[in-house]
Amino acid sequence: MGILRHVMIAITYGAVAAALAFALPQAAGIGQEIAALIAALAFLGGALLHEVYARQEAEGRDADDIYDMRLAQSDLSREVAAVHGELTRLQQAMAEATTAKFDALAAEVRVLQDLVDKIAMARPRAAPAIAPAARALRAEAAASTGTLPVARGLDDDAILNVVRDGLRADRIDLYLQPIMSLPQRQRRYFEAFTRIRDGEGKMLVPEQYIGIAEREGLIAAIDNMLLFRCVQLVRRAQRRNQNVGFFCNLSAHTLADRAFVRDFVEFMARNAELAPDIFFELPQAAIAGRDRELEHILDRLGAMGFRFSMDQVGSFRFDYEWLAERRFRFVKLDAATLVTQLKEPTAQTAMRTMKRALRAAGVGVIVEKIETESALLDLLDFEIDFGQGYLFGEPRLSRA
Repeated sequence: MGILRHVMIAITYGAVAAALAFALPQAAGIGQEIAALIAALAFLGGALLHEVYARQEAEGRDADDIYDMRLAQSDLSREVAAVHGELTRLQQAMAEATTAKFDALAAEVRVLQDLVDKIAMARPRAAPAIAPAARALRAEAAASTGTLPVARGLDDDAILNVVRDGLRADRIDLYLQPIMSLPQRQRRYFEAFTRIRDGEGKMLVPEQYIGIAEREGLIAAIDNMLLFRCVQLVRRAQRRNQNVGFFCNLSAHTLADRAFVRDFVEFMARNAELAPDIFFELPQAAIAGRDRELEHILDRLGAMGFRFSMDQVGSFRFDYEWLAERRFRFVKLDAATLVTQLKEPTAQTAMRTMKRALRAAGVGVIVEKIETESALLDLLDFEIDFGQGYLFGEPRLSRA
């Protein structure tokens, strides 16, 4: 009850008491003393009733406040329970995510352990044909080796020991070379290469170990290690929201090891979120035979969203429809070959026709091993899409 209302009530019973004090002597012939006593009693009675009413009203307000507090407590209890439930769900989700991450890492460790087992069981054998990926690495033999010095003066046995120890001790470094969009020269992708460190911090370049690794049956292990380094790199790039793609070589040796490739496909199926940022690069010779099992492998990877690039091109006769169906998005051509071809008028027409057909199939052209500005100027007449080579940047050690 408001203060004004209490004042009005007090004025009311005060006025009644005053009226009795003045009216009773005249109306009832009662003496002034008796009339004043009756008026005083009336005033006290009104005051007592006022007090009782005020207390009841205050108790009612207290009861309402207690009821409101109980409702608020009940609401708070429900909110606390909801928050507790949400925390429990988050803890469960984090536990599940941790378990899933552990399972993925465990799967990767198992596959890498298979590589180590292969290395341990490898025996000398007749030298196989040079792997396409090995040839690509050999072509980079003159590359700058970054900050690490090159190990020199080693015989074959010493190099073989460095390769074996490097694989066992995880001293396989990942080097990245940029691929630039042309003519803007904006960095769009990276291609990954491997280098092998010895125990003293020196490095083997491909021209030193490729032939020996092929002869000793280790080249597939090196190529496969590159694949997993690429996977690790793409994971890190995605966590950092880096909008860049990576090219990773699948050599003929790796593709020929079908048991491993099947395991690798299953591994990639568990990591399909990497598909937007990784391109698997296959040599033309490896896919020219149209092996049905290989086509099935490419189809499975393509269904997951992974895309491909064809490199080490020896023939410009392409099955454009097949490339498009298998999700090939790039073809890599050698700069020196193109410059030579472009000097012939008839070749220029044929190559422009090829370029239009590739573009219609959704396949871009990357010209690699561009070393000089003059070579680039000659190539720009061909309207190439991307360029790669020392003109744009040498392979550098990945710090990821």
